[in-house]
Amino acid sequence: IVKFAEDRTITNVLDGTLGGGGHTLALAAKLPANGVLVCCDRDPHAVEAFSNRLRDNPPQLAGQVLPIQCSYHEANQQ
Repeated sequence: IVKFAEDRTITNVLDGTLGGGGHTLALAAKLPANGVLVCCDRDPHAVEAFSNRLRDNPPQLAGQVLPIQCSYHEANQQ
């Protein structure tokens, strides 16, 4: 997936398995400046922990990475 994100024509990505967020951050680092990464997890604690972790990363990521609490089946309804 991270390799896939190196295609700079891809601007919107859904990560349906946020978890600890390590892969999510690796994916976000490959996004173009106008890219958006929606990441979701059913566990509200995982979403909260990742949101806190996101604050420790470059500020532009906060505008590009949108963590939400839901299953990936529900992500298109958010």
